[in-house]
Amino acid sequence: IDAETEVVVSPEEDVEIRRITLINRSVRIRRLSLTSYVELSLAPHRADLQHPAFNKLFIQTEAVPKHKALLAFRRPRDETDRPVFVAHRLALDHDEDTALRFETDRRLFIGRGRTLKSPMGVFHEPSGAQGFVLDPILSLRQDLSLGPGERARVSLILAAGETREKVLSLMDAYGDPFAIDRAMDVAWAAAQLQLRLLRIQP
Repeated sequence: IDAETEVVVSPEEDVEIRRITLINRSVRIRRLSLTSYVELSLAPHRADLQHPAFNKLFIQTEAVPKHKALLAFRRPRDETDRPVFVAHRLALDHDEDTALRFETDRRLFIGRGRTLKSPMGVFHEPSGAQGFVLDPILSLRQDLSLGPGERARVSLILAAGETREKVLSLMDAYGDPFAIDRAMDVAWAAAQLQLRLLRIQP
């Protein structure tokens, strides 16, 4: 299996896209199980470094099957805290109507005595835990079949915003492969313009 990964941050929206192209170079059908994993902070970097465990106590996770996404938001500790929402989804070029399979508890995903090099969550079905967990993550699972010589593209989309509606609308918008292609093109054009302005040659 060949895997090519492209990573861009959209210049227009608070969205990161990781587009992965998978190509089956064998002569038989290959069945793949793709699992994403995102650790959450939703706080300034300094605050996360000083009190990572305390910081995560204020994060709540939610599955939104209608949008095929996982959502996380930070409950404000005081009136000056600005709301922060993050959403994540896996988008296939040929999307299928399958049940949302997910995990939001890091402890259940990694497993006792294991590390991220060989987490339990890759070998077992996700628990579907959501809500308040001690160590929140966003993890989605999607199965995929590739025939001999066949290729497929899957995009891992991560969006941030100040409202629930905003991040869910971004999940819907970037679930479309054409929107992802457009974001890739706009990001490339913006990067070329910046290189030209800085007079940086290849």
